[in-house]
Amino acid sequence: MHSFKEARISDSDVSSWQIYQVVYPGSHNSLYNYISITTSSSLNAFDFNADDDTDYLFKKKRGNFTFTHSEIWKVRNSKYLKDNISPSKYIMMDYMKVALGREYEYQMLEDEIALPLHTERMNRDIMQAWEMYELIIPGGLNYGYNFATGNYFSELQHIEFGFDEELIRSQNSDVDMMQFFLNIRSTRDLVKSELWRLFHQIN
Repeated sequence: MHSFKEARISDSDVSSWQIYQVVYPGSHNSLYNYISITTSSSLNAFDFNADDDTDYLFKKKRGNFTFTHSEIWKVRNSKYLKDNISPSKYIMMDYMKVALGREYEYQMLEDEIALPLHTERMNRDIMQAWEMYELIIPGGLNYGYNFATGNYFSELQHIEFGFDEELIRSQNSDVDMMQFFLNIRSTRDLVKSELWRLFHQIN
């Protein structure tokens, strides 16, 4: 499995591959506890047997792993600390449900309101990277979510430093705090949050 992934990366089919352990799932009855992330600039890279990832996990951990499902996401925006694109030890994944017709409004909120705050967190060395994703497939009204954000950290303690009043006012001292959070909540529903920890990587 290791050689399989390395071959795909060396052939420029895939740019990176990581496995994260879901240490805090988004629900009590979550059906998965590991996430395999394959990154590529081409959708054709995902025309392969997804069971190869679980086969690797089986050999690595000698456990009983069952493949549950696959999703294809597109990165809509990103910001990295000092151009550092190495996988972070922790990812906080937030899954969003954005109402039909409000996709552009939500993306503008992430780009113009959230991104500057995340950038300030990186300037304070309490965050390594941030990305916004749009779900390409599967989808539909009943799927549950259609956007997500990934917050990348090097230390677990940094996840508690979120959008507090001090950080928000550092970007706009005159902001109406109640209206600020109302604007965020009006554009999307936060479906679930999960904390992942890096298990294995090939770059």
